[in-house]
Amino acid sequence: LNGRIFDPIHIVQDGEYVDAGFHGSASIKKVLPVLAPDLSYKELAIREGETAAASWAILTDPAVPERERRELRRAMLEYCALDTLAMVRILEYFRGIAA
Repeated sequence: LNGRIFDPIHIVQDGEYVDAGFHGSASIKKVLPVLAPDLSYKELAIREGETAAASWAILTDPAVPERERRELRRAMLEYCALDTLAMVRILEYFRGIAA
């Protein structure tokens, strides 16, 4: 299964597609505003992967109040949903220019 998974970051990392708006980065946070400017992480409570990863320990800690874990869960689901949609939209963009 892993051999069938493709991460579109490689298109940018490998220099197959370059845009000055990426500012030399292949990060989804730099690529997304150029290829799908209607999507943004700015309004989310969690805006980057490091925060999402650090949030996992809090989310799974039974000592953390249930209300706080519920709010964090919602924030993580919003972040993950946008991350997934961003990858889909970036891949669609590349498929569109390759067709």
